[in-house]
Amino acid sequence: MFTVTRTIVITGASDGIGAALARRVHATGDRVVVVGRSPAKTAAVAGELGAPSHVVDYARLDQVRDLASALADLGSIDVLVNNAGAWFDKYETTDDGFERTQQVNFLAPVLLTSLLAPALGDAKVVWTGSMSSRWAGRLDVSRLGMDDEAARDTFGTMRAYGTSKLALAAWVAKSARGAGANAPSQVVVHPGAVATNFGTNNSGPIGRLMDSALARAILTSADAAASRLQRYVDGCPTKDWVPGGYYEIRRCVKRRQLEDAALGKALTQRTRELLSPFGLRDES
Repeated sequence: MFTVTRTIVITGASDGIGAALARRVHATGDRVVVVGRSPAKTAAVAGELGAPSHVVDYARLDQVRDLASALADLGSIDVLVNNAGAWFDKYETTDDGFERTQQVNFLAPVLLTSLLAPALGDAKVVWTGSMSSRWAGRLDVSRLGMDDEAARDTFGTMRAYGTSKLALAAWVAKSARGAGANAPSQVVVHPGAVATNFGTNNSGPIGRLMDSALARAILTSADAAASRLQRYVDGCPTKDWVPGGYYEIRRCVKRRQLEDAALGKALTQRTRELLSPFGLRDES
């Protein structure tokens, strides 16, 4: 029996959910491409799987462009898993002029996905989302990308993280509306609260809590979360795949903000303003 091998690119695959998903995808016989921030950890996972790898720091948009150029050499990508992400316990701007949480979780993966459009075609794009986007996210499009005293004074770790994930979910929902038949099919998935090294960027109380024995005892394992994401990589866990939908584990959650056409339009315009200088494709 002839089996078609898919090419699956996984970002944030040097540790945690991404590494667990890379192992699962590799075990099915698909070709996995490992993308991570840590050179040592990325090389270790790639070496274990005999897979190609790329190192990128999402706090540097020039590196995101270089990554897109390298991945384009694959010819075509069947599945892109935008899993890379982080939270930080203090306000800090990147060399590109954006707050780190916003750039790493939203701007960088949006730019990468846009630059990869020719290689993606009608591929599948699975974004790792977060339930925090529902209870901590506060999206003010007019202030997206702003770096001023007000932004610094109102910064909070979970608010910044939740807002970045809310912006991501709103962007994906807007991208799916009116997308052509040859456009990627995209969903955002919250795979569960996971005990990983995700919080090691955070030296504050949240980071200490996430790294505690209690957290690791009650939170979902990376492999369990990866198995949930794999359902979306391999197909849809429910009868109908909702393009642009936001899923919490298996359930597609309806959210007014994500269906708000005016918000989606404003977010698109603002994101283009911020990322066009870095090469964002105009897909209007």
